[in-house]
Amino acid sequence: MADTIITTQPASSSDNSSAGWVIAVIILLLLVAGGAYAWMHSGGTPTTPAGGSANINVTLPSGGSGSTGGTAPAGGTAAGGDTSAAAPASTGY
Repeated sequence: MADTIITTQPASSSDNSSAGWVIAVIILLLLVAGGAYAWMHSGGTPTTPAGGSANINVTLPSGGSGSTGGTAPAGGTAAGGDTSAAAPASTGY
């Protein structure tokens, strides 16, 4: 008769490898966050000038024929009827 040898291998624990991956991911996230923080605070992004104001020059078209701009009608006042700053009427001299 032949002898039968049965060997059992110990069950591999997947808990240890999962914990290693979790730690590696946490360390990687901390490195990315730290690098982003250092880049933002070391001049990586442009900052606004000390004055903080912008000078933008815009040339508007004059109110020629066919203009639908917000100009007052000839000889009248601007919308709202405020005549306090209107020029005096001609006296005909």
